[in-house]
Amino acid sequence: MLESIRKTAAKYVIVGTILAFLPIAWISFYNHPTSDDYNYSSQTREALDAGAGPIGALTAAAETSARFYQTWQGQYTAAFMLALQPGLWGAHEEFYALTMYIVCGSLLIGIYFLLKAFLFFFEDAEKYALPIALSVWLVVIEGQPNATEGMFWFAGAVTYNFYLGLFFWQCGGMLLLIRETESFAKEKGKRRFFSIFFIVSFLAFFVGGGTQILSFMAVLVGVGFVVYAILHRKKSLTLAYMLLTLVSLAGFLANMLAPGTFVRAAGLERASLGKTLVIAILEAVSALSDNISLPIFLLVCVLTVFLLPSLKQTGTKCRFRYLLLLGMLAAALYCASVCVPYYAMSYAGAGRVRDMRFGLFVVFFSMLYIYFLGCVANVVHSRKRLYEAARAAGEAIVKEFSPTGVRKAVLGFIVVSLFGMGIFKGNLGGMSTSYSCLYECLSGEAQGYDAERDANGRGDLNNPENMPNMIYCTSANRADYE
Repeated sequence: MLESIRKTAAKYVIVGTILAFLPIAWISFYNHPTSDDYNYSSQTREALDAGAGPIGALTAAAETSARFYQTWQGQYTAAFMLALQPGLWGAHEEFYALTMYIVCGSLLIGIYFLLKAFLFFFEDAEKYALPIALSVWLVVIEGQPNATEGMFWFAGAVTYNFYLGLFFWQCGGMLLLIRETESFAKEKGKRRFFSIFFIVSFLAFFVGGGTQILSFMAVLVGVGFVVYAILHRKKSLTLAYMLLTLVSLAGFLANMLAPGTFVRAAGLERASLGKTLVIAILEAVSALSDNISLPIFLLVCVLTVFLLPSLKQTGTKCRFRYLLLLGMLAAALYCASVCVPYYAMSYAGAGRVRDMRFGLFVVFFSMLYIYFLGCVANVVHSRKRLYEAARAAGEAIVKEFSPTGVRKAVLGFIVVSLFGMGIFKGNLGGMSTSYSCLYECLSGEAQGYDAERDANGRGDLNNPENMPNMIYCTSANRADYE
């Protein structure tokens, strides 16, 4: 019966996530570029206006990346992407609506691959990686502290949330290498191993050229995997992880040591190392109080529904002994996401940085909870009396209620949970992204913004007071844009 509930719950999650996503898709049609979207893509725009075509646009984007690398910052891949913002390709910037899909798509793919690799240790749970990933992804996008910058502004959202998705994908690929070492002796296993290795290498290079926060975190994650492989005496895995870590380190150094990075840093007030560490720890503690709210609780319940049937078989692939250690590593990575911006400019980061950090929190929390369930299952399995008592209690519950009644109750709870995750934002204040987008569209404010931008165009890019506004939803702080 539990397996039947899990299959039906998966369908409910997929349909519920699509419905929650519709308002976000709706408002994206009224979106327009602004600010750095134009600054980074100006040379590309000139090339397209001159009839250079796609090749000319790519050449202009590469030149823009090289120019910013020398004059502003070392984000060599991010600058290239920003120079190709989708608003360039339409007569009225209509393709800028793709911004939200690019960012949210990257997050979903990254979360999916990371959790799919992680769920490998739960026997048959891997086949439910998609609905589990959708549940986590839904909480991430609905709870964005500043959805405007995190999902709808190409220059801000791509630099942080898009690269966050790539970072998750990179971490998932490194986890997959652990599994592939088991079949490394076979020719087919070697091909899979090296295919994953080269994909992760590319991701490491690409993430290294994005925001310095994730570039630094990728190095830390790589070091962690190297230590794991050394402790488990896996030579081929150790070598692979060392090479991947070197790629991440090379990307991070190329980013940090760029001439443009020093130009930008010259105008910033750097914090002391001691103060940075204290602020990072305080931010991590604050994240627990701010983010542990109704959507997170509902997510825990949904994850339990999907993983509970797998717990009876847990223990053959992983012993789940290191919950405290993994919790400390997750906290350290979260603190690292605060240290980089605060040390550089005495500031924890703008709305788009908080959006990225919220995504980190939700994914880390979900993985720790999944691992916690594995720990509980191992404790139960290791104590025969406890296992028999738990099994008897489960059978008693099933006998007390009809299978149909239990199924309806669980699936009804799934629906309520999806509704809660799609409506309530949590302790940060305001309503969810979907609710806010729906409100803006039904009230006509999104359409009004679109009409205003169509009439006024790009504004005066040399005059900050006349810079065109971004589209906003009520979950964002409007005072930032008015």
